[in-house]
Amino acid sequence: MTRCLLAAVISLLCSLSVVSSPVGYVHASQGNVAVRHVGKTSSEAIEMDDPLENGDVVSTGQNSWVILSMQDGASLTLRAQTQLRIEAYRYHPQQPEEGRSWLSLLTGSLRSVTGAIGQRHPASYQLKTPQLTIGIRGTDYEVMAITDDSADAELEAGTYAGVHDGEIELQQDGDVLTVGPEQEAFASSTRPGLLMAHDGRLRERLARLDRHMDLGERLSQLHNRRGQGFGLDLDRQPRLEQMRQARREARQQQRQQRVKDARDFHPREGKGRRR
Repeated sequence: MTRCLLAAVISLLCSLSVVSSPVGYVHASQGNVAVRHVGKTSSEAIEMDDPLENGDVVSTGQNSWVILSMQDGASLTLRAQTQLRIEAYRYHPQQPEEGRSWLSLLTGSLRSVTGAIGQRHPASYQLKTPQLTIGIRGTDYEVMAITDDSADAELEAGTYAGVHDGEIELQQDGDVLTVGPEQEAFASSTRPGLLMAHDGRLRERLARLDRHMDLGERLSQLHNRRGQGFGLDLDRQPRLEQMRQARREARQQQRQQRVKDARDFHPREGKGRRR
């Protein structure tokens, strides 16, 4: 009886830790990057080490990008003018079978290097776009969602996807299309269809964007990291969290000091004077 009670308590604590802990962090960013939390009508700026929660909508401005580091070791690189909603994300090493990675790309483009969830439980991963749902098998892939109001003169509105490693499955209205390495696909309101290898519309477009934003080297590093345990080192996690917390506290102290310095430099007129 005591053992059963103890096991139940441990299971409950693990579940609570999964829910209460951040689902990811900002790994690096450039330009204007913001997040809109659940229940909020406005967004707020975010920067390196800031935590992310389920329901957050992360957005990038013009000439901006952000790399998100998720709790299972996955990375998500959002390029300029992109919006991503974290629908449901959870991972705990002691309960890997309970892992879930549900994301929605509302508009824009991203590169996804999947983590432990994609490696061990690919059925628990899905990324939705306005046209379809993407499933994976331990993958490094690109996806771009162009909406009707994107005013993109080069590409037709729809979802473009390309694979660097592994496989993805495009799922639309009961149809499934598998896309492998170095292949690209496009889906609109009709059945997804593989693009010809010489077409390269997605690859060429994203390569130009990456060169413009100096993202190529960072993406190569993330791609190479995929072969080194999907970037999840359990022994390093406590130390990484301590480092993140220390950097956040240092930035907060710097902000407070700047505010204090500004007040000291511009004291209120008449403050402290006697009539």
